[in-house]
Amino acid sequence: AGVSTVTLQRPPVNSLNLELLQEFTATLDDLGKSKSRGMILTSASPTVFSAGLDILEMYRPKSDRIRLFWSKLQEMWLKLYGSAYPTVAAINGHSPAGGCLLALSCDYRVMVGPKYTIGLNETQLGIIAPR
Repeated sequence: AGVSTVTLQRPPVNSLNLELLQEFTATLDDLGKSKSRGMILTSASPTVFSAGLDILEMYRPKSDRIRLFWSKLQEMWLKLYGSAYPTVAAINGHSPAGGCLLALSCDYRVMVGPKYTIGLNETQLGIIAPR
């Protein structure tokens, strides 16, 4: 039907590292070029949609890699949020922090499962999410 399913498969929690961001951005580009009629974003994990940013990317980073990481992160969110085709996050597990932002960047969100959490845990720490 022209609708693509993109499945996050970076065990154990689909944390967003540079390589995943590069691959996902390339996938979004491919879907745009193929004139996809829609995309469903989900997770291969039965309990975690995405835990958000990979903490190891920010721990003692090399300056060239961290610049590329942040640039690719922003590029991915802008492409997902501004895609020409409808996007749906099929949230099949916990989705804190950057995982929540990933879901929020989609046009529609559906959360399934017995009892999962979603949200910006930064707000509990008093950190204001950027615009």
